[in-house]
Amino acid sequence: MFKIDKFIKKRKEKIGLPPGTPVYTGEKIEKAARITLMDYDEEHVQEKEISKIEECCGLKNTPSVTWINVDGIHDVEVILKLDLILLDIMMPAGGGIMALRNIRNSAKTFNIPVIVITAMSDKETKETAEKLGIFAYFVKPVDAAKLIEKIKEALQYK
Repeated sequence: MFKIDKFIKKRKEKIGLPPGTPVYTGEKIEKAARITLMDYDEEHVQEKEISKIEECCGLKNTPSVTWINVDGIHDVEVILKLDLILLDIMMPAGGGIMALRNIRNSAKTFNIPVIVITAMSDKETKETAEKLGIFAYFVKPVDAAKLIEKIKEALQYK
């Protein structure tokens, strides 16, 4: 009886959502996504933790380089605001392949380009990621010039 109750509870959480709505299906995580902003140029480096992804918007058209790290793929609302995802396959809470499946299984996040950067060099992992629709796959250590080229290419499609 316990297993049926658990199934019904999970089903109730999804009832009433429109088709294509992103839903995190992993274990319930109470903490909010941690967003770290790193902005730099030849003269300065700024790194800070921010509470909302919108705080980065003012840096979009500046001459500096801006990196945003989101630690918390479970926070679907943050993912919806991204133009590109750089994803590591080796991550906690189910791993990057599960995160990639969740991104691709939602109509709202399906078109966000995903570039995988990982230490996983085996053929099976790469093929699985490619079947899930990644834009590019890089094995660490990464050739920075090739990565930047792929990032620019991916952002042109957005």
